[in-house]
Amino acid sequence: MPQTHWDLFFDLHGVLADVNAVNKNYQSYLEKILVPAGFSQDKVMDIHKKAFRGWLKGITHLFNKQEDGVFDSDSFLRDYHQIDNIWENLILNIVPLKHRDTIKPLLNTSLVEYEALADGPYSILFPEVLSVLRECTKFDNLRMHVASSASSHHVKGAVILHNLSDFFQGLIGYDTVRAPKKASSGIYFKTMLQLVKANPEYSIFVGDTLEEANLATKFGMTYVMVKRKNSTSIIEPKNVSFAIIEDLTDLMPIIQELMD
Repeated sequence: MPQTHWDLFFDLHGVLADVNAVNKNYQSYLEKILVPAGFSQDKVMDIHKKAFRGWLKGITHLFNKQEDGVFDSDSFLRDYHQIDNIWENLILNIVPLKHRDTIKPLLNTSLVEYEALADGPYSILFPEVLSVLRECTKFDNLRMHVASSASSHHVKGAVILHNLSDFFQGLIGYDTVRAPKKASSGIYFKTMLQLVKANPEYSIFVGDTLEEANLATKFGMTYVMVKRKNSTSIIEPKNVSFAIIEDLTDLMPIIQELMD
């Protein structure tokens, strides 16, 4: 059977969304629920920074230890949820007792990850993203997806915030594939391709890390790296075999050439 379509996968942070703007929306969400409980905005900022640093340290450690030996998706999800629970409890324990019953359900990470973005006051997309997505829809045989290291709740919130649902066929998070994106076995990428029934030979992954490049190409996908002007990546074009672009506007001719 001849190939009838291509699949285009976008990483979220650093590719479609500015992580600094994402972080501001999370802080805004905490302000919305904690200021009525008597906290100042400055205090909420301090709480957010401390909780986020602890969460990020835990998640980084979890991702880095994957994987020694056989990967166990149940253990991975259990450890991830434990880190989320630590984040929830760190904040809840600071809340005065009389407000805890009200605040506790609002700190559930699945809820926070969606609501903080879906109802966030700050735009998180890089300036060119929306116009590029519109251009991509002009390819009749191109399906688009978001594939992130974050949870699917977080991805859905980002998509709802900017009314992007019509652009994407698949919204993929670590919980969708039950694996970390950078696991050396590539289980994230393998499962991702299976879930959306994509042929890797006709698939493009747009990311911003060398790990993504190695794993995408391992499965036969075409990889494109976004290295924005303020990026801290040390990767230089002369050292790699894949295309490197400064923003998504340079993606269009690459797609056109591949699909011709």
